[in-house]
This record gives sequence, structure tokens and C-alpha cells, in this order.
Amino acid sequence: MSSLTLEANPARSREVHDALRRASVFSTLSVRGVRELTPHATVRDHRRHDRLWDRGDAATEIAVLIAGRLQCRVPGHDSRGWIRAVLRPGDACGLGALVDDGPYVCGVTALERSRVLHVEAGAVRNALVAEPEFALHVAKVVTQDLRRAVSQCGKLVLQTPLERLAGFLVENADGSGTVRLRETQGQIAAQIGTVREVVGRSFRRLENDEIVIRRGRTVRILDLDSLARLAR
Repeated sequence: MSSLTLEANPARSREVHDALRRASVFSTLSVRGVRELTPHATVRDHRRHDRLWDRGDAATEIAVLIAGRLQCRVPGHDSRGWIRAVLRPGDACGLGALVDDGPYVCGVTALERSRVLHVEAGAVRNALVAEPEFALHVAKVVTQDLRRAVSQCGKLVLQTPLERLAGFLVENADGSGTVRLRETQGQIAAQIGTVREVVGRSFRRLENDEIVIRRGRTVRILDLDSLARLAR
């Protein structure tokens, strides 16, 4: 797990402290709690393809994304896998394993150069015990993530790949009905539980039905109502 680690110095400590204060997962932690957690955290720069941890590793830390993108992936056979989530700045990962003291359920990899706040698991557990309000907040965050996972599993079982692609486009569209794809078709396929060739056919189906139009990595939604009906 290669990374560019910052040297310990006052500026680094201030950056860690500020990153803890900004992270939503630590929003209910007291000033004292943040101060006590700061020596047990570090900010690191990760290159594209850097692995933060693999599925099944012992949970020694949690990670909060400051900048860039991380993917949480469940590996399968023959190089296939399910991208459980693509993290955006502010998102945290590793909380479930932290709470139940089990191994990580997903591997985490940088999709691009990313800046990440790493916090030791033991120190976070101590904060959970010391501050009930913080513990309740983390429980809510973990429960929300569980609800998303159950929803995703339901879609994998109950929806066709075309319907799941429609949902992906609806969720990622901006206010003007435009989706700017940062993922390859293979990465989209891994997120919606299919293969790249099926994603390609589904895109062509949506274009033939004049629901969307593609120009490179930009998808413009022509008929949002039809796309939303497919995604239900």
C-alpha cells in the first residue's frame, strides 16, 4: 500500500486537526475529543491504484476522503468484482469493521490521486466509549450505509441491467440533465452488477429510444421522465 506520507510537523498536525473538524463523521465529537484524536491520525496522498486495504484485512483504521476518489470493491472470481461504492470528498469508509471489530468487508483503492485522512481504529473506539453522542452519530452513519447496501442488493436482484443503468444516470445527473462520466464502462458495469458489454448495449438502447445522447464521456438526458420510470 504505497503512499506519499507527510512528515510530522506542526503544520501537519494543524491539517489533521482541521480535517477531523471538517469530516461529517466526526461532526458530533467534542473539541476535546478531536484534540485527543489528532495524534492518532495522519493525512496521506495516494496515487492512482494505491490500495488502502484489502477485503479481509484486520480493521486497523478508518479513512475519510479529503480530495479525489476512492472505490470500495468486493472482489469476485476471474478478476470480476462489485464496486460497492465510489467515495467522494467527505465520505468515510471502514466504519462497519470498526464497530463490530471484524475484518474489512471491501477493499479500498484510489481511482485517482487522492488525499485521505487516516485515523487509528483503537483511538476512534475510545472516542465512541467516551462520548455517547458521537457513538450514536456513528451508528446512524453505519445504518445509513447498510440501508444503501440493502437497496443496491435489491436492485441487483429485481432490476434488469438497463434499469440499473437508468438509475445510475439519474443519480449522477446534474441540474441540467447532464452526466459527465468519470468512470469507464467497465467501472460502471462493476457498480451496477453487470459486464462492460451489457452496459454498452444498454447505452445503445437508451440512445435508440431517444432517451439519452452520448458525446464521448458526456451523456445528455433527453427524456428524464422515461429514464426515471425505467429506474424505478
